[in-house]
Amino acid sequence: MSQVSPTYLQSVLCTLLLITLSVAVVPITAVLTLLVTIVGSLNGSQRPRPLKKTVLLTGARNTKCLFLARAFHREGYRVVVAEEPAWFHLNTTRFSNSVDSYHPLPNPVDSPEAYKSAILRIVIRENVDLFLPCSSPDHTILDAHVALAIAEGAVSSSCTSFIPHPTITSILHWKHDFISLCSELGM
Repeated sequence: MSQVSPTYLQSVLCTLLLITLSVAVVPITAVLTLLVTIVGSLNGSQRPRPLKKTVLLTGARNTKCLFLARAFHREGYRVVVAEEPAWFHLNTTRFSNSVDSYHPLPNPVDSPEAYKSAILRIVIRENVDLFLPCSSPDHTILDAHVALAIAEGAVSSSCTSFIPHPTITSILHWKHDFISLCSELGM
């Protein structure tokens, strides 16, 4: 059975019908939204906010960082983001209303130790409770070493990190090592 494309007139009529239908339901949508908002505020359905904690997200140039910044902000966190200066102009996350503070980081390729020290200084200065790296895959292993330093007490902070141990991160990062691990596990 062959499929027939709609004519130009049919396309125009469908488009006009959709626009008309959309405009017609605007009042209904507005009333429903208002009712849900009123009922929610009367019932006190707002979740209690935790004590204000601080999260540090690296890789501010990534969309995933912006998404996480918005999600943590919505849950009541103070959001601190960091990124290498080379990405400054492409880094729109730093302008988000969800971000409380932005810090440039040294290029990890030029000086991994300076990059690590900069993150540790941010953890101390901003009193960070959670370090969640979102930086590029090239820096994942270095971020895991920063997290390990935090866990081993390089900073006097109760900061936790959300990244595996550097050994595991390295195996997951390097494809050959990962395939070898899968073979060893009989996968």
